[in-house]
Amino acid sequence: MDTLLFSLATGFGLGLSPWIPGTIGALLGVPIVLLSARLAWWKQLVVVLLLCLVSGVVCELAQTSIGADDPGQVVADEYLTLPVATVGLPVTKHPVLLATIFVVSRLLDYVKPPPARLMESVPGGAGMVLDDIIINCYALLLGWAFFIYALRRRSD
Repeated sequence: MDTLLFSLATGFGLGLSPWIPGTIGALLGVPIVLLSARLAWWKQLVVVLLLCLVSGVVCELAQTSIGADDPGQVVADEYLTLPVATVGLPVTKHPVLLATIFVVSRLLDYVKPPPARLMESVPGGAGMVLDDIIINCYALLLGWAFFIYALRRRSD
């Protein structure tokens, strides 16, 4: 596998962790979130769409190169889709919001609520990424609820 592809696919080596590689790899999504959170919500949405497309391509190429379905060391789907869970939310002003969303995203990735588990049956990189997109959409909804009902009321 090409060095650049390997680096992107494994989250620059974070996905090679012997312990919870998906969660360790997803941490790389936090700086991406913090950078994109400074943009207007619609620009965040454009960035998220581009990151999801890149993730699908990287995961497809890595999966083909490795010769296995959804190899554990490939975490591009984890870190490149995390920004989905924060679109429009003031995560730079409320670090507890970002931390909560991260934890919720990881828990949902473990549980795989419908239709996320079903998306894993989609072949190739698309299947690797679609479940994470759905999970992070759930995390986005829960993040908005947490912001509206807990953080926003507290700061008013």
